[in-house]
Amino acid sequence: MRQMNSELKVSRKPNFIVHLSTQAPSLRMSEEARQLIEKIPFPASLTDGKDRFVAVNSPHEELYGWSNAELIGQLTTSLISKSVKKSLLDEIQAQSSDDGWHGRLSNTNRKGKRFDIILNTRPVWLNKRKLKLHVVCKPGHESALIRSLLDLVWTCHRQRGLPMVLPSLDQLTPRELEVFERLGRGLRTAEIANELSVSFNTARVYAAAIRRKLHCPNIETLRAVAAQHSWGFDPAS
Repeated sequence: MRQMNSELKVSRKPNFIVHLSTQAPSLRMSEEARQLIEKIPFPASLTDGKDRFVAVNSPHEELYGWSNAELIGQLTTSLISKSVKKSLLDEIQAQSSDDGWHGRLSNTNRKGKRFDIILNTRPVWLNKRKLKLHVVCKPGHESALIRSLLDLVWTCHRQRGLPMVLPSLDQLTPRELEVFERLGRGLRTAEIANELSVSFNTARVYAAAIRRKLHCPNIETLRAVAAQHSWGFDPAS
């Protein structure tokens, strides 16, 4: 049995562990998090603010070879190929807490096999605690991955008490509607700027204006509302 207030104890120590963390995520939090991401058909994990695993789902266990119990409290970098530069890891960590990150990455499984994945990260909330969602797929399956991720983000925001009546978009300008639609498709700010041929800062200004008009407290809430409009989620379901 894992001891909650000391070093992480597991029955079989993964040989990839760089160091063991103290103050590991609680067992209750891990169980609730796992129940949530089990709904995702792609390998998925939830991590805390220090990039430690809170939970992984069954497809994640199958892909990487490590069980949920073995990964709880361990750093996410343990599964990333050593060939990945630290600067990229720092970028992923920073953007995952803010606007999210999307791109190609090299991972390693339990047997040491190296393979490329598409990683999409996004901040989510679970019982008033901010976590980071990581969902991966094989190159070429990005659209279905984005749909699964946005579906979960919407579910999390419903649990936080997001109003079930969606705001009207009538007050948005044509340009803001273009930005809003792309937020609903899961595009990051940099990708939106590229599609609309505007600067990164201009795209952020548009997003901030939309947030104010729709009374969204943060970018995560705005993405959830945009996803509902884009994909037609039923907020009452």
